[in-house]
Formats: sequence, structure tokens, C-alpha cells
Amino acid sequence: ETVRAVRGLASYETIFQVFKEYSSAIRLSLFDKSRLIKKQLGNLFVDQQAKLVIGEQLHGLQTELQSLATTIQQYRHFLLKTNSERQFAPLTWIGKRETRQTRALLGLIEENEQIGHQCKQFRASLEKADMGKSRLTVQMAEEITQHLHEMGQPLASRELLKRHAKAILHGLQTIEEIGSFHQRDVDYISRILCKLMRIDWKYHVLYDVTGFHEFFWIHMQIIKPADDRQHLQRYHKFKKVFQQLHQWVEARDLNGHTHDVELDINDTKAHLQDFLGQTQQIELTRAALGQVSPEIITATTKQLLEYLYLFGHFFHSLDMADPEQRQLRRRFLFADQYFDSVEVILSGN
Repeated sequence: ETVRAVRGLASYETIFQVFKEYSSAIRLSLFDKSRLIKKQLGNLFVDQQAKLVIGEQLHGLQTELQSLATTIQQYRHFLLKTNSERQFAPLTWIGKRETRQTRALLGLIEENEQIGHQCKQFRASLEKADMGKSRLTVQMAEEITQHLHEMGQPLASRELLKRHAKAILHGLQTIEEIGSFHQRDVDYISRILCKLMRIDWKYHVLYDVTGFHEFFWIHMQIIKPADDRQHLQRYHKFKKVFQQLHQWVEARDLNGHTHDVELDINDTKAHLQDFLGQTQQIELTRAALGQVSPEIITATTKQLLEYLYLFGHFFHSLDMADPEQRQLRRRFLFADQYFDSVEVILSGN
């Protein structure tokens, strides 16, 4: 009776949505604070008193995360314990009692742990004596440039690329972007990630480097969220195309959908041409006025990064030893040219 009463209070879907929205609100608050200290008025926060205020706010977010994690864990335990299909199974037989719902809750707990780790790192950055000073040194920038140069060599092997990619990622992590007071640190990381992902276009070793996905996610959260409708439509179109292609690849049924694949490739070309056209407006503005708004460059660079990551993730999933998948990758070589052109425009070259 008690179990039925609890389940009757609200559906799993409603409860999960509440958890997810609460978690999202905490995440947005965290990265809002990171963006705030990078604005021109960020120097105000170097003051000891202002630093304490931000530190207390971050501590409050950590407390909320802990409370939320405890609640989610208790609800997850309740579902495991009262799972009608396996209610007579021993509680220690946890793997066998997992359901789609409890796995989703576990994923949410892990997301909150990641956000909590970022709060902790942010607070640690604030407590450093040189917190107002950028950790991006001339030597670090020179070393990263050298690693990029080595990766760009025509005969560079997969192992060599991966080694240099790890070194670059380590250098970028040293900047401690989330707690940096400098927007130029964020812009620098964006530029380097664009170059790194373009150079890695042959093997996509980045996707196997420990810490890359988390670092990329954090960086994209720090950049102001995109509200460009055209960009969102393009992104979701690309995502839908790759999801469909992945299903056909997994089913080894690419040849059975030759016409559909052709349509998807043509749609992808059209959307990339649209993105290039949008970026070329930046080039025209730069030629006419001599400069372009930094906000426009930042927003367009974020779009490029999202596309590079999405395309790269799909290409990384393809098995180059399989003739059909190798041919599919070749049919997407046109994307390389579009991304090259966009990157050149954004770099001002």
C-alpha cells in the first residue's frame, strides 16, 4: 500500500523531469558565474570581498548538488527495491535489477558529480594568490603551436598524432578555463580546438584521448549558448542524418539505402554551403569596416566547433577496414573543404 501511494504521487517521467531541470538550473548558474568574471567588469571580482561572495555562491551550488544527488539516489534505490518484476531478487543482485529508469537516474547522478567537480575546480581557482593572472604563458602557447605543427606533418602516424593531442589537451587544461578571469583564454582555447580538430581529421584520435570529451563539453558551456535558429536547424539536421546513417551502418544495410544516402549527402552539402555563406559575410564586413564584432566571431566559432565535433564523432565511429564504411567516409570529403574555408575566414587570414 505504501509503495502504491508513493508511486501515485507523481509519475516517474514527472519526477525525472524535475530532477533534470533542477540539475540544469544549477549547471547554468555555475557557468553563468564563469562567464561573469570574464567580462570587462571581471576585475571587480579580483577584490578579496568580491571573491568571498562568489566562493560562497559556489559553495551553495555544491550543497544543492549534494542534496539533489542524495534525493535522486534515494528515489533510485526505491525503484530498485520495489521493482515489481524483480521484487523477490536479492538487493545485492543490483546489476540484474537495473531498469531503463534506474540507469537514466544513474546517468543523472554522474552528470551532477561532473558539475560538482567543476564547482570545486572553480573555487580552487578563486583561492589561488594569482587568480587574476592568466595561466596562458608565452611558453605554453609556443609549445602548443609546435605540437600542432608536428601533427600537421603529412607522414604523421596515428600514435604520433595521439601523443601530441594529449600534450595539447594537457596544456589547455592547465589554463583552468572555468576559473579564468580572461575572455582571451576562452577565445584562445576555441581557436586551438578548431585547429586541433581539423588537423585530426584523418584519424580522429582526439575521441580516444582521456578527458577530451569532458574538456570539450565544459568549454562549450562556458561560451555563451547559441540562440541562432539557423544554426540550431543545421545542427539538428546533421545530427539526424548521422543517426540514420549509423543505424544503416550497424545493420550493414548501406547498399539498401543508396538513394536515401545520396539525399542525406546533398542535404548536408546544402546546409554546409549555407554556413559558409553566413561566414563569408564576416569576411565582407571585415573588408568594409576593417574589423568584426568579437561576439560574432565567438558565436560563429562555437558553431564551427559544434559541427566539427559532431562530424568527427560520426567519422570516428566508422570502421575504415570495411569497404562500405570507408567509401561512405570518402563521400563526405567535401565537408573538409567547407570547414577549412570557414576556419580561414574566422582566423582572419
